[in-house]
Amino acid sequence: MVRKTEAVSVTCGMYREDYLIAGSSVARVRRSLREVFNIADDAKALISGIEVDDDHRLRVGERLEFVRARGFKGLGELLTPEQLQSRWAVSREQYDELLTRGLPALRFFDGACRHPEVA
Repeated sequence: MVRKTEAVSVTCGMYREDYLIAGSSVARVRRSLREVFNIADDAKALISGIEVDDDHRLRVGERLEFVRARGFKGLGELLTPEQLQSRWAVSREQYDELLTRGLPALRFFDGACRHPEVA
């Protein structure tokens, strides 16, 4: 078992583990844990919330976190068809075409339609 007083904590999304990797570079950890932690190619490396380069050498007690540069959490706002057309700058005809091509739409019992912001 790894003692936290001697370890570096590594986190990526829901994955978190303590490792005896002090002295290793962020690049080496990124390569070693890419598959295990599902680290995205564009993930930023943070130590205590501050971005570091891949050549940063880890020290005992540091917390290394890999975070996505972009992404969405949750559904976001639900847009009316008119809001979506305005935000995406598409005509009614283009909107109708997007619907036939599979644009995600939530239809309510009262006939109202909303689109997830991240659609």
